[in-house]
Formats: sequence, C-alpha cells, structure tokens
Amino acid sequence: MYNASRLVSIHSPTFKKYYEKKLLEGKHYNVVLSHVAKKLIRVIFHLLQTGESYKEVNT
Repeated sequence: MYNASRLVSIHSPTFKKYYEKKLLEGKHYNVVLSHVAKKLIRVIFHLLQTGESYKEVNT
C-alpha cells in the first residue's frame, strides 16, 4: 500500500490535492502517505461494494 499511495499521490490530481493538503497541515511525509493509503483503501472498498468504476474528478 505504501508504494501504491506514493504513486497515486503523484499521478492522480484528486489524491495529489489531498496529499498536498496533509503536507500543509504539517504532517510528516510517512504520516501523509498513510493518510493517502487509507483514503485509497476506502475508495477501492466503495468501488468493490457498489460495482462502479473509478472516474477521476478534475477540479
């Protein structure tokens, strides 16, 4: 999950925004990645439960 959260925070605008928000809150890099991993797990779980496909929201 560590590598997945690192890569998704680089390539996904939604997760990158969340990553930067947590860094601005003063959290340590590893703590921020754990927050991103938890968010990624919640998104994956929701997608599996509902059968939806992931659609990136560009804001």
